Amino acid sequence: MSITASLDTSKQQKADADLALALYETDTPFHVLEHPSMKAALRSVAAVGNGYSAPNRFTVATTLLDSAHSKVSVEIAEQRQPIRKFGTTAVSDGATDGSKRPILNLLNVSPALVEFIKAQNCEGKVKDKEFIADFIASYIEGHEDPYSIVQVLMDNATRGSWPLIEERCPWVVVGPCEPHVSDLELEDFVKKIPFFRDTVARVHTVRKFVRSHGHVHAKFKELCNTMLTQPGPTRFATVYIGLSNLLDNLPAISKTLAHPDIREYVRKNRSQRASADSPSLLAQFDEAKAIVDNMLFPHAINLVKASMRPVAKLLRFADAEHDRDEEKEHMILLSLKAKASALSGQSVVPDAVIGLLHSMLGA
Repeated sequence: MSITASLDTSKQQKADADLALALYETDTPFHVLEHPSMKAALRSVAAVGNGYSAPNRFTVATTLLDSAHSKVSVEIAEQRQPIRKFGTTAVSDGATDGSKRPILNLLNVSPALVEFIKAQNCEGKVKDKEFIADFIASYIEGHEDPYSIVQVLMDNATRGSWPLIEERCPWVVVGPCEPHVSDLELEDFVKKIPFFRDTVARVHTVRKFVRSHGHVHAKFKELCNTMLTQPGPTRFATVYIGLSNLLDNLPAISKTLAHPDIREYVRKNRSQRASADSPSLLAQFDEAKAIVDNMLFPHAINLVKASMRPVAKLLRFADAEHDRDEEKEHMILLSLKAKASALSGQSVVPDAVIGLLHSMLGA
């Protein structure tokens, strides 16, 4: 290696070390380095070279902030232009903030732009149909271009407020949020059909045993160098993803539970309990091992997946932020409607429609 190359390597290593130390000492999350803006900033700093001098915090908080705000405002104004021609959709849903207060979120959504409008603190208020209708209608009426808002989407629990909104804003159509409806349908799959519920519960038992015991989890990652996903509590499409994930990792889980190190770990700690009411480690191990060793377990997971797949695929089309293809979704639904209509009067309509969904959604 030449002297120049050696010096360049030394400079790179020092820069890396200084940057890492800055992240450590300022409690900055490491993933900030993956953000496109951070990458662009580091490239700009490198392009300036030794002559670069970082701005002070006053400049960042005033001059540079004003400049960034102006730039973003211009970009947003440009993105809003199609809204005046094609309209936009107001989307609202309830949530709980970090202080456990009930809130109502409101966004404007269009193909060109997603804007967060506000979060209404509903603490001490009754979120009845009148309150929700007034929340939405007041925003529409106070908008600089009320007629650009042509649709309102909310979850079905707010259905009583829909006619009130349409009465105050007759040019607006109010309806259910498609992803929310699909998610509720998946919830019915998971909670109301005994076979599905039991299979998902067994998957949860296995996942919980592997993830909640550090020794077991470490051995699992050592054997397969992957991870077990944890479904979200109210996003039932993630249950479908979790089923696929556990099925893919089932051989590695089986190896983990059969590994001598894990058997020895369980033997030494067999009476260990997370709480007085929880089963012992040995009982948890035996239950998880029995599930994994059951030859019908993978078949059960596949059956549940096959039944959930059409709705999960449809939800992905409607809910995904990336790789979304609205035209494809629209054509699928139109084609499905036409083919399903042709089956009217036949006793096999449900099975036929499910078959159509499977084939058309790439199941």
